[in-house]
Amino acid sequence: MLPTAGVAQLLAPDDETCEQLRRRFGLDPFHIKDMRNRQHPPACTRSGETLHLLLRIPADGGEIDGELDLTSLSLLCDPRLCVLVWPTESVRRFDDELFAGMAPLDCVVLIAHLLLDPLLHRVYALREIMDEAEDRALADVERADLASLLTMRREIAHLARAAQANAEALESAIELGNLYSNLRMQDALEQMRRAQTLAESKAEHALLVMQAVQSLLGQKLNRIMKFLAVVTFILSLLAVIAGIFGMNFSHMPVLQAENAFMLTLLGMALLAVVLGLIFRFKRWW
Repeated sequence: MLPTAGVAQLLAPDDETCEQLRRRFGLDPFHIKDMRNRQHPPACTRSGETLHLLLRIPADGGEIDGELDLTSLSLLCDPRLCVLVWPTESVRRFDDELFAGMAPLDCVVLIAHLLLDPLLHRVYALREIMDEAEDRALADVERADLASLLTMRREIAHLARAAQANAEALESAIELGNLYSNLRMQDALEQMRRAQTLAESKAEHALLVMQAVQSLLGQKLNRIMKFLAVVTFILSLLAVIAGIFGMNFSHMPVLQAENAFMLTLLGMALLAVVLGLIFRFKRWW
């Protein structure tokens, strides 16, 4: 049963509990469906005295331990009751003493602030990890782990979109709840804007770093290919000479010379050196 006042925290509410929420706050079936959808984007609506705030946060509380998992949650309040609804068997619960003596709307603001703060911390932590990965990649492009960097870039881009959507939802909540002078709500909004800005700039920087690494790898590959092309060209000329002297003719005057073999080898080596110097002088490799 839902309490009549104070703060309630619900994990994966069943159909009966959702029906109680619907009757208590005058919700329609779409609001109930939204509350049970952990992928729902952030939003804020108001119907009469009921404020419904949807937010999206890291399910792991901001710790970087494995792949990013974002989950949505709902905050409902009217003049007497505040309800925090997790769509799954989740994540964080708050001590009821934390909300002692607070109005339901103030409880919503406090919960939103506490839940959104880890998102910003995750952005900060991920930026530091990406900075180190980028430095390693640029220091040794041959051993650059671009797959790992791409995964982190994708994660921080997800965080940027979540922060942007949360900021828009908070702006709506400030307007609908007349919270313009609420410093905690303004701080939560500022955190989401900062998280969005930092995450977007880092995602863009990571993309530039990956492009730079690929460009450097391409330049190095081009140098290798040029060198191999020069070697192939020189060897092909030497192969022509070897093929001529390897012809099965009865009469080849040069073969009768006493030092013909050594002279031929020396001539081939000299030709290879001269061609190599010419290519090097012209900066073709």
